[in-house]
Amino acid sequence: MGSAIFDNEQKAGQIASGTALRRMMISPLAKVNRSRMRFDSGIKKAIKLASQLGGENIIDLSKEKINIFWNDGLPDDPKEQAEIMGIRTGNKSTLSQFSAIQRLDSLSDEDTQKELEAILKDEKDNNPMSNMNFDYNKVVDED
Repeated sequence: MGSAIFDNEQKAGQIASGTALRRMMISPLAKVNRSRMRFDSGIKKAIKLASQLGGENIIDLSKEKINIFWNDGLPDDPKEQAEIMGIRTGNKSTLSQFSAIQRLDSLSDEDTQKELEAILKDEKDNNPMSNMNFDYNKVVDED
């Protein structure tokens, strides 16, 4: 595992992509998966038994199906995920401008709307050929 993290002979100064990191960490990830498979049913049984003990605000889960969603612990690469989404959707938009600004800048709805309005105003002011410079609702009298 050390060479996967500290190997800098070939890649001086480069950061590995999410896929490359997963390939380098394939052995530790396989070990984690084996542990996950071993402990999954035991953890589910423990949760069901603990729920049967009762108590205030405790729900009995003995008849419920319990699902545990395990993550591999490696960070997701947003750029790589965006590229994959682009390929899968034929480069169609998967996120509105409003949502993208809000998520990337961690803004409230009001602040995001102000930022989007500022972007649209800049586009209108800086691009004379933009469709936003034409007032399509204006009524022209032709006398």
